[in-house]
Amino acid sequence: MKNKNQIQLSEEKIRNLVKDLNIGLILQGSSTEILMSNPKALELLGISEEQLLGKTSFDSGWNVIHEDGSNFPSSTHPVPIAVATKKPVRDVVMGVYRPITKDRVWLLVDAEPEIGDDGSVQEVVCMFIDITQRIQLKEKLVIAKRFSQSVVDSLSSEISIIDESGTIIEVNSEWRKFSIANSLVPIDLCEGGNYFTVCDAAVGSDKYYADAMSAGIRSVINGEQHKFCLEYPCDSLTEKRWFNAIVTRLNEEVPTRLTIAHENITERKIIQINLALNSKELALTKLIADEKSEFAENIINTIRDPLIALDHNLRVVKASSSFYKSFKVTPKETIGTLIYELGNNQWDIPKLKELLETILPENTSFENFEVTHDFSLLGERIMLLNARQIIVESGKGKIILLAIEDITERKQIDKKLEYLNNELRELSKHLQIIIEAERSTIAKEVHDELAQNLVALTMNASFLKGKLTKKENQKIIDEQIKIANGLINTSRTLFNSLHPAMLDELGLEDAIKWYAKAKLEFSGITFKINTNIEEEKISKEISLGLFRIFQECLTNVLFHSKATEVFVDINRDGQTVIMKFQDNGSGFDKNNIDTTIHHGLLEIRERVYAMNGGLSIKSVINKGTTLNIIIPFN
Repeated sequence: MKNKNQIQLSEEKIRNLVKDLNIGLILQGSSTEILMSNPKALELLGISEEQLLGKTSFDSGWNVIHEDGSNFPSSTHPVPIAVATKKPVRDVVMGVYRPITKDRVWLLVDAEPEIGDDGSVQEVVCMFIDITQRIQLKEKLVIAKRFSQSVVDSLSSEISIIDESGTIIEVNSEWRKFSIANSLVPIDLCEGGNYFTVCDAAVGSDKYYADAMSAGIRSVINGEQHKFCLEYPCDSLTEKRWFNAIVTRLNEEVPTRLTIAHENITERKIIQINLALNSKELALTKLIADEKSEFAENIINTIRDPLIALDHNLRVVKASSSFYKSFKVTPKETIGTLIYELGNNQWDIPKLKELLETILPENTSFENFEVTHDFSLLGERIMLLNARQIIVESGKGKIILLAIEDITERKQIDKKLEYLNNELRELSKHLQIIIEAERSTIAKEVHDELAQNLVALTMNASFLKGKLTKKENQKIIDEQIKIANGLINTSRTLFNSLHPAMLDELGLEDAIKWYAKAKLEFSGITFKINTNIEEEKISKEISLGLFRIFQECLTNVLFHSKATEVFVDINRDGQTVIMKFQDNGSGFDKNNIDTTIHHGLLEIRERVYAMNGGLSIKSVINKGTTLNIIIPFN
């Protein structure tokens, strides 16, 4: 009777321990029937213990979905898979509908099978945590990305984003429409295509502009200039056309990202060409002689951007209707007025004076000169100025044509795009911090509470066994010890998967060696590591980040690369930590990797960016892959 009471007491301790866990825990039989649950499991699933006990993973009432919203068949739930394979199932995301609260909770689920002496599954321990907030954050990231894409698609210019190798990462709808309308193969000039390859393939008269464009893009990539502009002809089958290509760097950080915008300037170019023809001197002479000339009015007023003509004293002799409309002035207060006195001296701009009085006399023209000025009626405007000095036919004077392009809205959109990109990066970084904090908290609870109490329980049971004489009672105690030891192993596995204790205890190098040995022991893969860093000077955040990156790299090797050798090198170079991960596996075409499906490289990239680092990947088919990660030391 006393032994029975002691066994009941031990079982009660286990139940109390499981009851106090801050993670959901369900014990299921070999047929997936639910035998036991803790209060946290009932709370997360939103049902009572009476409703839960006896149910199986195959019951139709679970209403579970995948992260993409598709149905989650019961046969593919973690517990049935663990029973079928006799192997643990880790990190399965499940969306479970709770009928009482009429909402859906997102759970991260692990299933750990308990194998009997006969090799069959006896029970399965199913553990899960609430990751609803994490899923909601991911949804916000997707919404933000869609918003930024819609902003880019709303622009009238053809816009693409490329990386430092020339690979096109993203295009807007106008770019795609232009490619299709002009009989271009979309794959060549859309996502996945290479801009340099298209430029290099140009022949004939197009080759000059293609080479200039290629050289200009590389100059921006190399930091020789922040922006590159090129006007070039691009005729269709039915008309002559001109475009202005503008290449700008999104930021100065790694990885390099450039925007390429192609703006149709055919209308403006035709005006410029017409003005450059031999008849332009006659037209301009008529303009000076007769301000009311219909011919001059038609030329000026067909220009979309504001345009004014100045005499040699810099007084206005003509202005386009778009100038009056854009800057809210009238012909009466404009014609004959010194340009600096226009609009109550609003045009008294130092940069404009420098252009008209210093630069223009020496060069006869200037193009795309950017000026920012705060107008009292219009507010701050950003303008591109284009001017040309023309000698009149009589040779006794000159006029200056000044075209003004208002690019304020374009600049605001560029700034908004930059802000959205930075916001997405910060959201990703915040998500990584939340995930690691959750893992650390759960791991601490498993280690400090569950594992230590289970060890104490095992020791008490062993002591009790020594006091018993009947074999049947000793057998019962042995079974209890076996169950407790199984739970201890499960808790250790869970603890190490959530938070690598070796990293805190022995440092980054030994933690990597320990993890590699555990994962590669039966794989036939040779592992080598070389380091020359003083680990005590590396922050915990960097050590954890590099360890997580190593875990993901090794997982990719085991599941995809077919490698026989893995080499890791970690060194310090000045104020940076450099980690190189290299294998001799099958390699891959990095331009054809879809990170929306293959999340490994995406997770590595986001972890690197979260530490303000840089990532480069070199992979050759059948020759292996090398990842170089550079992280600022502090």
